[in-house]
Amino acid sequence: MATGRPAFDGVTTAVIFHQILAEVPDPPLKLNPSLPARWEEIINKALEKDRDLRYQSSLEMRADLKRLKRDTDSGRGVAAIGSLEPPLRQDGHPITSLAILPFSSPSGSPDADYLADGIVESLINSLAQVPGLKVVARSTVFRHKRAHAEPLQVGQELRVGAVLSGRVDQRGEILIIGAELVDVASGFQLWGNQFRRKIADVFAIQDEISTEIMNKLRLRLASEDQEKLTKRYTENAEAYRLYLKGRYFWNQRSVEALKKAAAFFEQAVAADPLYAKGYVGLADCYTMMSIYSVLPPREGFPRARSAARRATEIDPDLAESHASLGFIQTFYEWNWPSAEEQLRAAIHLNPAYASAHQWLGFVLGLTSRFDEAISEMELARQRDPFSASINVTTVWPLYWLRRFEEAVKGFAAAADLHSGFWLADYYLGLAKYHAGDIIAGTAALERAAQIGDSPWRFAGLGYAYAMAGRKSDARVILEKLTALSSERYVSPVNMAVVCGALGELDAAFDWLHKALDDRSWQVIWLHVDPLFDPLRFDERFPRVLAKSGLAVPH
Repeated sequence: MATGRPAFDGVTTAVIFHQILAEVPDPPLKLNPSLPARWEEIINKALEKDRDLRYQSSLEMRADLKRLKRDTDSGRGVAAIGSLEPPLRQDGHPITSLAILPFSSPSGSPDADYLADGIVESLINSLAQVPGLKVVARSTVFRHKRAHAEPLQVGQELRVGAVLSGRVDQRGEILIIGAELVDVASGFQLWGNQFRRKIADVFAIQDEISTEIMNKLRLRLASEDQEKLTKRYTENAEAYRLYLKGRYFWNQRSVEALKKAAAFFEQAVAADPLYAKGYVGLADCYTMMSIYSVLPPREGFPRARSAARRATEIDPDLAESHASLGFIQTFYEWNWPSAEEQLRAAIHLNPAYASAHQWLGFVLGLTSRFDEAISEMELARQRDPFSASINVTTVWPLYWLRRFEEAVKGFAAAADLHSGFWLADYYLGLAKYHAGDIIAGTAALERAAQIGDSPWRFAGLGYAYAMAGRKSDARVILEKLTALSSERYVSPVNMAVVCGALGELDAAFDWLHKALDDRSWQVIWLHVDPLFDPLRFDERFPRVLAKSGLAVPH
């Protein structure tokens, strides 16, 4: 930086290594006569062959540089030192927002791909906890993974101050990681480095990247925040590699991918039985397999609860484990006060954790605090504005309140943003149907049934057919659900919804009682979901609510 050229240069790596070990570089003053002589002394000390005579810490070098800056009368030293770092301000304001883009993997290797995704996700999770720094959520930046857009262009689109981009290549057990931090406003590179290390050193590389970003953005951390930034949840490289594979498949959210993710998380905690994040991954997998009807609720949720509790025992300060417990207590235990306590604890530990805000919104809505639910859901969307799940569930409280016109707009925006996400079409169809647009609502529900992968998707369509007088079509849906139940778990709630719309109330309540026995998570919507309106005025309905511990909303 002082002379405009590297100290050691050559056409091959072997030549450069030889120079580093045996050659003395050209004197800095020869290359740049404007340098103060004492600056050359600092550079020479940094390049000293004898490690005992080199600087022993960056603080020691910093002290010499500050002393030089203070004692330089001509001002030339001050100007040169000031030029070592590019400007770190955007329109006169500090850089306080960052997007970490998906790292590329030029080799196309699946192993390099999951490592690249995992490293980025880890960096996002670490830096998102830094006070004063806004980090764009994973779901937002990963929309650009296959787009090959220029980092500056993405940074401008996301309206952030800086962008970190990089690449990961794996050659056997050697990991080659390159990263570059760029100021979006000026286009200047704030920092860049390339690491060539063994895979076991991936922890150190992530720590170094996080620390360098903090230094370049001139953010100062309290000691406890610094510990969070560089905290390692395992020292076992193999366990970490298995965890990254689990997260890679988890983020795909298909049924088959969830099964693969669970297998990798199982292997991760087997490799390191004290790996709290591995247990959280396992809990989340079993939870979603219960939601998607891959596992019956009485099988999947207890496994999830056991894993989440183990994670909390290992690390009581891990926000994700408290959030997972809160989700399980909401959807399986139906223990609203305890669920709220766990979710608020998660938010206290990590206010940037969008899912905790989303799930707390569920609890608030299900306990009839709809205004608070809407606010909490909006906080979730602010933290993760491109999450498919969050964009749909943020509108749920409006749907529960029968504000169908507003709900249609919200679900339509989610469906436009996440084309192919069946849940967006499903709720858009229900909202349109209840708003009186029966044809468009039914069409959206048919589309959701076609592209979805959960039995849940058929309940709304069967309801729409039955309520519109298409009883034979509704019975076909019942037959389809019955046939599907021979292959996988199908919640009796789905049958109850269709039977209720058909006017077959005895059958509907029989199905609801079976759902209660199963601890089906879909029971928790009974008191708020308009799909149950055909049952709501039957004298048996309050008894079902009482058995489930639910309350009729005010």
